Amino acid sequence: MRASKVSVIVPVYNQQAYLKPCLQSLQNQTLPDIEIICVNDGSTDESLTLINHFAQSDKRFRVINQANQGSGAARNAGIAAAQGEYLGFVDADDWVDKDYFEKLYDKAKEQNAEVCCAVCRKEIRGTQEQAVSTPVFKDTERFKKQLVFTAAHVWSKLFLRRFIEDKHLKNAESRREQEIAFSIPAVLLARRIGWTDEAYYYYRVQKGSACRRPLSLRDCQELPGIYAQMLSYPLSESQRHIVQERLKTNIQYYLRQVGFKGRVALFKSVMEKIPSFVWEGPYQTAYICAKIFTKRRIQG
Repeated sequence: MRASKVSVIVPVYNQQAYLKPCLQSLQNQTLPDIEIICVNDGSTDESLTLINHFAQSDKRFRVINQANQGSGAARNAGIAAAQGEYLGFVDADDWVDKDYFEKLYDKAKEQNAEVCCAVCRKEIRGTQEQAVSTPVFKDTERFKKQLVFTAAHVWSKLFLRRFIEDKHLKNAESRREQEIAFSIPAVLLARRIGWTDEAYYYYRVQKGSACRRPLSLRDCQELPGIYAQMLSYPLSESQRHIVQERLKTNIQYYLRQVGFKGRVALFKSVMEKIPSFVWEGPYQTAYICAKIFTKRRIQG
């Protein structure tokens, strides 16, 4: 059996309200030799029934059924099962143009790219649709930095599967920010980055989505581990600096969203996971408290 050109991985958890348009957009793809791997992550609604319906009528659909572990674990399960030359990702509440993966794949092959980016997308807020684009630069390192800071999502890219396997890249198995542990190292480590402005992804912005829920103490404790995972890859010094700057940007956002206890927990976790970390921004009281607690733990 010939391997597919692209394996599209769809993590699914309780998305019956939006799942059908997503799967229909994948079923209608113009790219030949595509496989669609739907990972049902313990859904309690009718999502699995809908996935099975597509799989029964279209042999390109494959179903993985697992207990709920989060979208990071679901994507990792899809990656492990994938047989395609390239990996693509679509969230279960989004959809893509019918030629989305054909255009991405053709551009990736043309440019011999390990990572190929769709730099244009449309964000859907209720009945409103807004076009969004990521700036492209001829300087590869500058373009990589742009992607790291403004377009680190996995669903806007194709990844050469052999490259992903060689680098042992994985999504974080956390409540938030799972995909950046995969996509940011992939972008930084890639020797060849391709892009196209002709493939459109439709991203549904929902208030109740995981990335828009209020931050918890657990989120604060998990964030530094995600960046520690990134820093464990063989990055250059300049690339490590980019990751650390991205971490500080992420921390600034978290600090604004949580109270004192959450801030201390965040600083404690980052100092434990990344001992070289130093904070010179606001919220110094929380930072100093975290330093004291961390020092006592090490000495004790």
